[in-house]
Amino acid sequence: MGRWAAPAVFFLLVSSELRAQELPPIPQLLPRQREVLEPKLQQAYAKVLEFPNDVEANGRLAMTFHAFDQFNLAAVFYQRSDLLQSGTFRWPYYLGVVRGAEGKTSEAIGILRKAAAVDPDYLPARVRLADLLLATHNQEEAKTIYEQVLKRHPDCSQAHYGMGRIQSSQGQWQAAIQSYGRALTSSPGYGAAYFALATAYRQMGMPDQFQENIRLFQQNRGKSPQLDDPLLDTVAALRSHAEYYFKEGLRLQEEGRIELAIVEYQRALKEDPQYARAHANLCLAQLLMKRLDQAERHCQSALQLDPNIHEIRHNLGLLRRLQGRNREAEEAFREALEIDPFYAESHYLLGAVLAQQERLEDAEHHFRQAVGNQPDYRTAHFQLGLLLQKQGRDAEAVPHFLKTVAVEDERTPVYLYLLAHSYARLGDLNKAIESATRARETALSVGKGELAVDLEKFLRQLQQAGKRP
Repeated sequence: MGRWAAPAVFFLLVSSELRAQELPPIPQLLPRQREVLEPKLQQAYAKVLEFPNDVEANGRLAMTFHAFDQFNLAAVFYQRSDLLQSGTFRWPYYLGVVRGAEGKTSEAIGILRKAAAVDPDYLPARVRLADLLLATHNQEEAKTIYEQVLKRHPDCSQAHYGMGRIQSSQGQWQAAIQSYGRALTSSPGYGAAYFALATAYRQMGMPDQFQENIRLFQQNRGKSPQLDDPLLDTVAALRSHAEYYFKEGLRLQEEGRIELAIVEYQRALKEDPQYARAHANLCLAQLLMKRLDQAERHCQSALQLDPNIHEIRHNLGLLRRLQGRNREAEEAFREALEIDPFYAESHYLLGAVLAQQERLEDAEHHFRQAVGNQPDYRTAHFQLGLLLQKQGRDAEAVPHFLKTVAVEDERTPVYLYLLAHSYARLGDLNKAIESATRARETALSVGKGELAVDLEKFLRQLQQAGKRP
């Protein structure tokens, strides 16, 4: 027995060395970079430098980077942890979550498949995987997972909603209505489910139900159910109290629950009065509530604490624009873009200020920058199309108007109306009539009766023009 023990130990050591060689290298942070890290990150990073092959040290650092939304760095240390402790669930799950947060959907799917194979009973992993598969049009696999989830968790509203989306895409409107209804039974405030249900009712020719669910969607816009996810709760607990309150405020603000967001930002400032970003977001939240004096106070506090944060300059531009101080708004947006030249909304709002001053060439430049940096920026496409149309450049305006009508909501009939005008001026009466007809039908479906009357008159004009020799 003894003569065989040595080779076994030898192979174990070689295997360990090979795994260590495969590990992603530890990113080397300069001393100056380390100094600006949160104390928790400094401590966790120092621990990994001291014990580079310690699974828990790498995992703890990954989770701490994750907690502070440093997804790329978190991914490096989650990969190291997974290689150092292969076959576990939590490291690939965390890695899949951060890859999804980075927008690396295909990679996230592969990693979450691996995690789900290790622990098929962890509900958040299954739902995340199915949602990502659905986003990449892999409907069959997504459907299989949703069905498996619903067998074990029949009240999972996210799975019912996912099933409804698949059924809608296949034209199975009655089945979709049932799935969305089940999602809303489990989570009555599920905003996206109300909108999807309204769309299904419209397809079924049921206008009353459509209108009622649009109304409920507007009441619950941005609200969505949260899955119980103990692993991510552990990550969230690593934030400082101020950071935690700030993130809660950000989530509530994105859901449209502004007053509650303000309370969370104020809690963050109570924990850390020097928290510049909390002041910056309070400025925006107070702006949304039309409390300009309070917004001004928080904006100035943020500027004093850190004048080089993009959001502060951007929100100052918003404030100055609401105050009618357009020259100062322009200056603030330009300063914001010096800090972050790729931020689409700053380009868009600067373009809007310039267009208001009839500085059309500069406005066009910034609108184009906005849609270049964010190709699905609907409002920027609309304003750029409108600016081009006003200059008689209808052939250039049409592609931008087309970007605005891919989604149907209460703004769509106006966008279609303008698109029809451009087609008419280009002499393409068939497309003009088609767009105006769709605009009239959409106006009626969203309760814009006066606009529908105007569109009916415009349609008659187009049809008469088409009959002339």
